Amino acid sequence: MASVTVVVPVYNMESLVARCFDSILAQTCPDWEAILVDDGSTDGSGRVCDEYAQKDSRFRVLHKANGGVCSARNAGLDAVRTPYAVLMDQDDMLSPVALEAALKAQAAHPGCLITFCHTEDKNQLQKTLPSAAEERFYASRQVGHLYNHTPLVPPWCKLYPMDFLRRHALRFDETQKDGYEDRPFLREYLAAFWKENPEGLVCNLACPYYFWERENEASVSRRPDKPLKQAHFDMFDGLLRDAVELYHAPLLSLQYI
Repeated sequence: MASVTVVVPVYNMESLVARCFDSILAQTCPDWEAILVDDGSTDGSGRVCDEYAQKDSRFRVLHKANGGVCSARNAGLDAVRTPYAVLMDQDDMLSPVALEAALKAQAAHPGCLITFCHTEDKNQLQKTLPSAAEERFYASRQVGHLYNHTPLVPPWCKLYPMDFLRRHALRFDETQKDGYEDRPFLREYLAAFWKENPEGLVCNLACPYYFWERENEASVSRRPDKPLKQAHFDMFDGLLRDAVELYHAPLLSLQYI
């Protein structure tokens, strides 16, 4: 059985999904699966997913009615058969060594949540494994530094242990369809992580192993008709309250949350 599954929600992005899938195919770690969740695409995105599944059996495709990115991520996570999962967005890319680096870090630090960094320039994706000097460790009281210096909030750039997700019934809120849906999920994840092990550490690989496509005008976060709502501000406030009340983080380290 494979060790890690990459879950990719797909919706009407025919022009970019192949680039994402090719970055998965290029992994130096061959021990992966990928679940491509076609969330009711009306363009050729679903067809591209099927073509990759025909090309390589490590790709699996789920075709479902449109329900939003949270619904697609949940469907993908429900179908994972491996011990670990990595989440991607359909217009992004992985470094060729991303999965190998994350799995090796997890094996070296089994109690840690493994995260890694991103870049907005695909040419800067790191193609070598990290050294010990590139590993940064954060305790709960350092959550402000974790927020400021790592991609803490996005669902990508993390290696999720599936037994932990299932044990704590952690899922994305499918009612959230206007962006920022990642904040409640990560807030619940961290709360469960540090409740289960108050001395637990987040290990961040200070290397750009993920390319974030920020210039995609079709992205929900870039759409001008999706302004911030009160629910979004509540999400920001909830993370700040947890940092102060649950993790007792010094206020100085929270100045940008």
